[in-house]
Amino acid sequence: MDKEYENALPYAYKDSRKTYEIALSYAHKDSKIARMIGEELDFIFARKFFMDVLRPEAIAIANSFRETLKGIFRNSNYAVVLYSSNYSEGKFTPLELQEILKKREPGKEAQFFIINMDDCRKIDDDIYDHIYSILNVYGDTAAGDCTKMEFCQPNWEAVRDQIYDIVHNSIKRKMIIQTISQKERGEAYSLRVQTMCPYANTFQWDQNYDWNILGKAFINEDDGKCLKPNTSWEDFWKYISADFKWIKEKLSDLPDVKWRIHLNCHLSIAYKLGQLYGELKQASGNRNLVLTASKQDQRDGFAFSRIVHNVEIKDFCKQYDGNCCNSADIVCIISIKPKGLGDILTTVQEYMETEQKKYCKAYLFQEKRMITDADTLESMAEYLLEKMVKCRTGSGCKIHLFTDTAAPLMFVLGTRSVFPGDVQLYEYIQDGDTYKESLTK
Repeated sequence: MDKEYENALPYAYKDSRKTYEIALSYAHKDSKIARMIGEELDFIFARKFFMDVLRPEAIAIANSFRETLKGIFRNSNYAVVLYSSNYSEGKFTPLELQEILKKREPGKEAQFFIINMDDCRKIDDDIYDHIYSILNVYGDTAAGDCTKMEFCQPNWEAVRDQIYDIVHNSIKRKMIIQTISQKERGEAYSLRVQTMCPYANTFQWDQNYDWNILGKAFINEDDGKCLKPNTSWEDFWKYISADFKWIKEKLSDLPDVKWRIHLNCHLSIAYKLGQLYGELKQASGNRNLVLTASKQDQRDGFAFSRIVHNVEIKDFCKQYDGNCCNSADIVCIISIKPKGLGDILTTVQEYMETEQKKYCKAYLFQEKRMITDADTLESMAEYLLEKMVKCRTGSGCKIHLFTDTAAPLMFVLGTRSVFPGDVQLYEYIQDGDTYKESLTK
């Protein structure tokens, strides 16, 4: 297409040719259920998920509404159909379904999913055998009989639980399996973990990666880092770790596939993901890994070879007295980055005083350094581990760990699963120049 002509096209027409990761087709009489499904899909895929009420700009000013809608469903990688007695009577659903059915290819798994409300019997025979889930909205009294639905009162909490299970444990995981099954010997499987968005203030599903794990459901997008009200770090971590652990288990069947992990995430999350990944020294297959991060300059990332080359790290730890000589706890502060070193020690000390947390010693690991290779990254992690272990006051010692460094370093430090004792992690809160507890080891 001529570039000048393309630039003159209405925005909505351009958007119709944009590839969404997944699109939702539903009858507007079922909009309440569809919005619940759409909310979960939006948490997973962000703006790479299409639903008309969530992406009105994609279709609002289209010269040809029907062609725009067809283009969206044709070009999306996957589609979800919310099927009910209303579906075939929808104004545009037959048009959408026509494009969705074109995603079938002989010998391949279908690129669409059917969610059938109450096992409605009117579903077309040619799509009945595809990836399929039944959503019981109106209960057993209406199951299989669409005419009874309007007289029943749904249990909306139970419906939400079913939707969560279908979207996250069926649709999402089947999509992940498809991305993994496409990999061949020697190929890389790329995973992007985004739990914060401090600059663009929006979560992005990046189609340059095989899969994305987004923290959108838990993060206040006004600042892109703090958790939403009434959200716990434990629930947040449970959600992120479930997908990571599941992908890791599936990839363990493909030891020759290199795993590329992009960490645009909280440092506490990076540390805990490292723990899940496992000790890098234990199994040679575990070293088939490349780590990258959002603030990293090098394009190739940290590639871990099967042979470890130790790099000498000169001791740069500084020790300071705490606020209670009788306490068994210690504070460890890691501030290693190429520029922008601040007075993190004072900030941490003020936080500990404000929160009345007792500790006997504080150890500051602060250095202006650009880490550019995996050998240095591992050597630095080993140095930090050894120093923190030696600084422990005994078996009852808890380490309060404050960090301001690169996510890959925290990931590798987390892989040191032999680390003894309790560790309390903290995240920096820019609004107030302070810290808050996050996760524990």
